[in-house]
Amino acid sequence: MTAASENEDGEDHPIVDAVVSALEADLDGRYHAPAQATLNALIDVYLDDAELPFVVDALIRLAHVLEVEADSPAAASALCAAVEREPVLAALRGLTVELQQEREAERTKGPSFRDFAETERPLAPQHDERPSEGVVRLDAFKAPRRV
Repeated sequence: MTAASENEDGEDHPIVDAVVSALEADLDGRYHAPAQATLNALIDVYLDDAELPFVVDALIRLAHVLEVEADSPAAASALCAAVEREPVLAALRGLTVELQQEREAERTKGPSFRDFAETERPLAPQHDERPSEGVVRLDAFKAPRRV
């Protein structure tokens, strides 16, 4: 349709092409939505897919284009109604919970600074203490002085 229905990459999601091909245009250039069941079926394909947020985003952009630029508020309303159905919202909530769990697992994975800070003995040698095996002194990285 137009740039408003494109994502950041400048490409439409494939769902946009499917919905646009299902729309019916009249002689005035206004679009009429197909049966609600047709729109629902097009969206339901993505319910168990990680692509669902991108599908919803693309369809909301398309609804905006239909209402503002194509003067087709009925088609835009039908598209919004298809996106705002409970199965779609529930699937989005489920993806959000999964994403939060993945982020939490990633955040708690590995040693944290708190674990490092709570060690009893410092890892670096103190004043006159002999360094551990394999420790490189910082002086080794200095450039030699030229005379």
